[in-house]
Amino acid sequence: MGKWERFNPKWETSHAVEVVQRHAITAEVSGVRCRFCHIYGKERSKNANNKRAVSNITMYWESRDGCFRADYFSEHHKTMHCERWKEYKSLSVSEKKTYLSMDVNDAVVVARSSSVSRKKAKTISDHFRINTEEVDIEVHEDIVKGAMCELINVVPKASDEYADLLVDVCRYDQRAQLRSSDTDSRSSTSGGSSSTTTSVSARQKERRAPKNKKSAIDRLFKKVSPDDPDCYVMITTVKNRRLYNLVKDFIAVGNSFVQIVSNCRSIMENLDDPRTKGMNQEKVSDFTYIYVAAHYQTIRDVLAITWAFSLGLDGGNNQDVPYLDVRIRFTINGRIHNLHLCAIPVYEAHNAAVFFEKVSKLLQSIVGDDWKIKLIGYTSDGASVMLGHHTGLVARIRAVVAMYGPFYVIWCLCHQIDLLAKRYLKFAYLCSFLAAITTMTNYISRCSTYFEETGSTVPLFSPTRWLGASGPIAYFLYQKAKVVRFLTQKNQAHKLPDDEWYLYACVMNHVMQKSEKSVGSLQAFLLTCDEQKEKLQQLIRWLTVEFNLVYVDESDTRTLNVDECKFGTVICTGKKIETFIQGPGRNYTTRKICERYIDGTDDVESDYPTFQTYCRSIASDLAQYVHGLRMLSPERDEENKADVDMPPVLPSTVVTLDKRQFGKLLDSHEKRLLHTYDEVFLSDVSNQFDSFLHQYKTIPVFKAQVDAKTESFHDCWKPFYRQFTELVTFLGGVATVFPNNASIESDFSMIGINKDEYKKSLKNVPLEGILQAKQKKEIKELQKWLVSLNRDEEEENEVVEIEEIEVQDDDDTGSDLTS
Repeated sequence: MGKWERFNPKWETSHAVEVVQRHAITAEVSGVRCRFCHIYGKERSKNANNKRAVSNITMYWESRDGCFRADYFSEHHKTMHCERWKEYKSLSVSEKKTYLSMDVNDAVVVARSSSVSRKKAKTISDHFRINTEEVDIEVHEDIVKGAMCELINVVPKASDEYADLLVDVCRYDQRAQLRSSDTDSRSSTSGGSSSTTTSVSARQKERRAPKNKKSAIDRLFKKVSPDDPDCYVMITTVKNRRLYNLVKDFIAVGNSFVQIVSNCRSIMENLDDPRTKGMNQEKVSDFTYIYVAAHYQTIRDVLAITWAFSLGLDGGNNQDVPYLDVRIRFTINGRIHNLHLCAIPVYEAHNAAVFFEKVSKLLQSIVGDDWKIKLIGYTSDGASVMLGHHTGLVARIRAVVAMYGPFYVIWCLCHQIDLLAKRYLKFAYLCSFLAAITTMTNYISRCSTYFEETGSTVPLFSPTRWLGASGPIAYFLYQKAKVVRFLTQKNQAHKLPDDEWYLYACVMNHVMQKSEKSVGSLQAFLLTCDEQKEKLQQLIRWLTVEFNLVYVDESDTRTLNVDECKFGTVICTGKKIETFIQGPGRNYTTRKICERYIDGTDDVESDYPTFQTYCRSIASDLAQYVHGLRMLSPERDEENKADVDMPPVLPSTVVTLDKRQFGKLLDSHEKRLLHTYDEVFLSDVSNQFDSFLHQYKTIPVFKAQVDAKTESFHDCWKPFYRQFTELVTFLGGVATVFPNNASIESDFSMIGINKDEYKKSLKNVPLEGILQAKQKKEIKELQKWLVSLNRDEEEENEVVEIEEIEVQDDDDTGSDLTS
């Protein structure tokens, strides 16, 4: 009679069973199944009197404490798989492993050829197992050893104090080992029992000693030809392509590594799919290493074909880990692609020299030696480290790429508008407007009973995003009664602003809300500088119409009326502000204030001149804000000053250029274009522009189609791409320049979500894998495009070979006739 004992892994071979379930915490075996039932089914009894149908249900054994009896497995095989069990026991161990590891197709063939007759049904799990194949992924050696090893997969260097501490710990361990060795030597002379104890303690020390384990990169990637110094290709093998894609999809939707392992186990249990057997967090991490390298290889192959690309950079800290986020934009087939390239951990000092070293190494690893020729644009915020024209990062990049053509530098326009809004808020109402918001918001946010008493909450206001102040301004303007009652009950009435503050809030709320919506439209990932310029002009035009603004030259010295307020080139009247407060901006709060100033009340006399004074002050601040909007320029020159506008790239703006201007633009990029194309391409671009301009001027239908407003570069040029392919390719390279760094800020948001205080142990390469998985759809489209491009090249080569063979046959026939 057998005994209950822990599951022995040898039983999987000796008794033909398979582990299908483990405990979620202890990982002990809690369920096994019969492999004969699973692959071949149960045998039909040879007894003629037994006419009972054979069940196709697979036999399972479950245990809560992880104990099983091996004799139960044998009894089942003798009863339900008599012939096959006899055949199986006669095999050797290696033959048993081969017998049990055969594919489903082979298993079905064996079942048909044997004396066992069973018709196997096609299931979903069969489909998965049949379509399981290995995939070899080849990547360039620079990607693995440069970008992944030297930039991403790094750890912070230990400080001097920490290094001294390690030295002290090592010395203490050495002294402890000497004492233990002396004690062991004395005890070994006293008797034999102590020697046994010494050997046991030695084995325990050996087990506890850290083992030299290969890194994931060295373990996964191997060089194709290790002995060939000219071979720069490394290869990694994905043993299960479908599982690899499944894990990538799980990561793309935001699942953590623990959730992915749980999902894979659920698939194995419910779909009876053995592909996910043994799934753990280490395998998930290995998959992230593989597809990070695969994505980098795809980007490298695409950039080898394009003539220009642009970078967007910004730095930030997350959970004490500083990152330099890099994004890249390029154009393929008339479509702009904005992809996350890398989040580089920067443990050194945050200065331009360190940033340049890491960015140049990244581009050298992924793009290759051509990055200096093809880099056409750079975008960042206004930090001196990024845009300093003496020793900043942009100055160092410009020094190595400017010799090949124009280098466009952009200071994020959204960031400039936000800084302008900060100045507008700080200087309004005699520099006390923003202080009133901060005072009320800080006090109310600390009161836990505010929501219970008023039934509402104050919108949060971040001092790093000044346009978001429209939320608190609108709240205090429209919920004045609730705020006044609450603060009065708390004896905090001194924190309330004056009535004049609400007059300012009425106008500023209207302006800030419209500005915030405009900035939101400026943050599109695929926006071009032309579209950005147009959206900024739309905001200025709206403010002009809404407040009846007038624009003059700065040199205009004419005498202004008493009601007019001028700042720079903008004139705004206090009368228009007064009309707005009593009209479109009218609400209960402002109506009561206006009645008090204009008509007076029983307790207060009217004071219309003071009301006019406040309106003129509001008009002066508004004129200053609009003048700042008109002076904004994202383009920067070599001294970090406002530069001329970017070249037009949309159909409706390209037609504003004449042939001389376009020819000058084309000649300025001649070195870059000739590096990728030939002179025939430049000639085609020039001819297509002439044709495009001619059709625009002579064909009304063509002109209407060009002037039609669309949302993106691709939609604008889509009707003309087939006819003007070379022209769109050239303009697409110029259009790759980032107009803002909104997409970079989105990367930092994803880093903050995936590496919070509960996930500090997440390594840099798996984190990069999470960011890369978010853009798997675009990468997949690029991979399909590369495959189709290679297929077209192969077909062209086949046609050329056939033509050469035909010509050679004709020559041979002619020589035969001659002879």
